[in-house]
Formats: sequence, C-alpha cells, structure tokens
Amino acid sequence: MYSGNKLTPRRFRSPALCLGALVSSLLCSFTAQAEEPVVADDAAELVAAAEVENQPKRRRGGPTTASAGPSGALAADAMATDEAVVADSMPAASPLPFSINASVGANANLGSMVRPNVQTTDSVMMNFGLGLSYSITDLMSVSASGSLSKFVTPHGSTRQYEARFGDVYLGFNHGNLYTIPVAEINISGGVSAALPTSDFSRFMSQYTSLGANLALSRTVGRFTFSYSFSTSKNFNRYTSVVFNPERFEADALVRGNGAENISDTRVAIATGILPEWNVSNSLRMAVRLPANFGAALGFTISDSFTYADDSLSADDELQSEYAVLGRGHSQTAVGSISASYRFLTRFSTNLSFSTAAPPKTNDNSRFRFPFWDTQSGNLQYTAVSLSLNVNY
Repeated sequence: MYSGNKLTPRRFRSPALCLGALVSSLLCSFTAQAEEPVVADDAAELVAAAEVENQPKRRRGGPTTASAGPSGALAADAMATDEAVVADSMPAASPLPFSINASVGANANLGSMVRPNVQTTDSVMMNFGLGLSYSITDLMSVSASGSLSKFVTPHGSTRQYEARFGDVYLGFNHGNLYTIPVAEINISGGVSAALPTSDFSRFMSQYTSLGANLALSRTVGRFTFSYSFSTSKNFNRYTSVVFNPERFEADALVRGNGAENISDTRVAIATGILPEWNVSNSLRMAVRLPANFGAALGFTISDSFTYADDSLSADDELQSEYAVLGRGHSQTAVGSISASYRFLTRFSTNLSFSTAAPPKTNDNSRFRFPFWDTQSGNLQYTAVSLSLNVNY
C-alpha cells in the first residue's frame, strides 16, 4: 500500500498478469503517439470489438453464417461467404422457418513464411462456429451464434495450446428496409447484443455490447457492391481492467488514495482505459463465377473510443507528462481477399487472406498497403484462413 512518498509492491496470486498483458497489448494503440504493432494472434479481437457483421437478405430456411466472436474475427471474415457470391448455387429454400450453420476452419499467421525467427508470429488456430436462425418472414429473422477457438501451436494468453470460448451473439435482421427507386439500391439493417461468455469479456467486466448496422447494396450482373455502417456500445462495470488481489498472483502498485485502489478487494491494473464506442465503415465487392465459384474483396476502417474517465487528472504523480486527458482513440484497417466454392448442395469452402493493422506505419510517415503486410517482416499482420461450412 501507499505510505508517504513510497510505492510498495504487493504480491498476489493468478494468471491475471497474462490476461492483463493481453488487454494492455490490445489497448496500447489508444495513445496519441505512433501506434505500436499489435500481435496478429490478438489483432482479431480488436477487429471484432469494433465491427458488427452485416447479414444480408435471407430466404426462409436459407443458410445463416455463424459469428466466430472476438477471438476469431479474422477467421469469421473468411468463413462469412457473401450470399451474393454464391446465389446461383444456393440450395432450395427449406419449408421450415429454422436454419442452422456449422463451420470449422484454421487461421494461421504468415510470419514464419516471411522469415523464420525467434520473434516470428507463427501461431495456428482452429475455429469452430455454430449459428441458429429463425425466419419471422421472408425478410426478417432472429439469430444466435457462438464459437470456440483452439491453438494447435504452443501459443496463448494464459497457457500454451489455449482454447477460447467466444461471446454469444443475438441478432435481429431485416433484409430489405427500403429499395431506392431507379438506382435499385437495397437497404438492409439489423441490431445485435453480445452475451459475455468469453474469458476476455468477463475479464474486462463487460455486461454486454449492443450494436446496430445499416447496409446498402447494388447488384450489377454477376457483381454485387455494398457499403455498411455499424456501431456498438460496450457496457462495463469498470472503465479499466480490475481484479481481486486476494485471488490473483501479480505485482501491483497500489496507493491508499490512488485512482487504482477501487476498494479493499478491487485493484485496477495498468492496461489503459477500456473502449466504450466502436464505429465501422466497410466496402465490399463480390462476384459470382462459373461452376459455383465466387470471390470477394473487402476493406473496413474501424474506430474505437475509450471511456472518458473522470478519475484521471493531470495532478496524478503517475500520469505521463505527454498524456492527453479525455477519450482515447484507436483506428484499425482490415483488408481481405477471399474465394469460395459451393458443393454438394449445402456445403461450401472459403479461402481468405486478411490483414488487420493500423492504417499508417509505426512512424506515421505513410499508409500501409491494406491487403498485404509489406512492412512488418516476420511480425506479420496478414493471416490466411481456410474454412468448411455446412448449411441446413
């Protein structure tokens, strides 16, 4: 505890430091200085926290895509085959109002392919997703989805070969809110809510996250062009990561009257302020190819804004002289290139290359190429995903 002008470290017990380090790496880009690289294993969680997937118009009993949750967002992007791409080969609509989607896939970082090194980011993760949907009408549906991710290489945040349950997402979608005359632009939208079933969300004391999205799409021959806007609001018990010092093993600096001393059983650790708002803008072009093949190109800019924490002040002795009080801001660009193939009526496979990184280089001197990381060498932001999906 704090005594006079001295800070006395206290020793606590548990893997909280490992989870704290993960959260700290995810929030490090909220500084006003040049953004540091984010490890690609956890870059997916940044994207997922900032982006709400748009779900296009569905037919009654048609296929639905399971969301992979925060820990598998890059793989989920690869698994999410755009219906416009494979519309010619979709199975006949089921007479039942229910539909189910199951998916299995692998997500691998490309660091080891660039230059083998002890610092190489070369993790491989398996992703399993399950989604359920009920069609209220031909245009309206409600859905629920969840996921499980498992490292097959010795990687993880708290232990090697870590398995992660994702959050459960509930959604309501309308496939055609309005069609703009003459231009024939379809407007669709939906709302969603997250149940904090993942360790990551519970560690951040998250109650839920509410989101909304609006999409505009236009089909011209075999091509479909779309733009989507989405936003989400996080609801957390605390604005920073907080843990119980009686239950976890960690070194923490605690002052009796400091902002980090929440209560006798709660201590805030130095991982920065948690994100409150997320805003995402996405562009996508999909094309239907002969013989049940399809391809898509996508680009997303996601912005996250932290809580405005009134407990911080310029008088705090631990406050950096370079810190700017107020809301923190982080920005991530996601570029993806994918190809899909549908077979045996209800099966499809998808190959995707995704790059999730800050839009500009670490020194802020130039913009990155959005579809492939040409800057980071063996510390790659680019990952490859391969998935198999079945719809019923």
